[in-house]
Amino acid sequence: MYRDKKPRTFFVSLIFAVLAAVISGLFVYYYSVGSLEVEKKKTKEELQSLKNDNDKLKVENEQLKAQAEVSKSSNGSDSKTYTNDKDGYSFSYPSSWFVTKNTEGVVLTNFKYPQANGTELKSDQAKIVIDIKNNPEKLTPKAWSGNAIGENTTILKKGDLKVDGKDAYNLQTKDDTGTSISIYVAKSQTKMIEIINYGSDTELTNIINSFKFL
Repeated sequence: MYRDKKPRTFFVSLIFAVLAAVISGLFVYYYSVGSLEVEKKKTKEELQSLKNDNDKLKVENEQLKAQAEVSKSSNGSDSKTYTNDKDGYSFSYPSSWFVTKNTEGVVLTNFKYPQANGTELKSDQAKIVIDIKNNPEKLTPKAWSGNAIGENTTILKKGDLKVDGKDAYNLQTKDDTGTSISIYVAKSQTKMIEIINYGSDTELTNIINSFKFL
């Protein structure tokens, strides 16, 4: 007897359709769960990164607070501490002064630097430049100072001294631009620190006395 195959074909198609729907649903579910896990992991990593950045900022903020801690210098005026971790030194300076870093080195001034009206200093203004230079010839501070003496330079004062226990040399000169005091300190055999004071030298002694090597 001939049987109609249409119902059987219908049920087979229905089963395949149901299975396809289930498989698609499972695929969508696991894909969604997987994407969610990826997003959760990414969010967790971003939060951890933000936490690390926040912790780093806290540490840097504490360091800045420590560097700017107000203390009393030997002459009774408020002072701050400048620390140069890269070159390995620190010193105290008047809290009303300005610290600038440029191609000259670390520049301390008792006025806002640079000035709009030029570089010439007034009688009550001071500018101190601190720079560290290579000394491949291993010159002593005294021998190094000879590089600063030009043809039209008059030596007003010179002599050996110590800066935080290290050998140094003091040279006061005068030329066409005015009077300056240069202090050369042998940080090591191959590194020389130049501390040059232009203009008023009222605070120079206090800065030199507070100079420390890290």
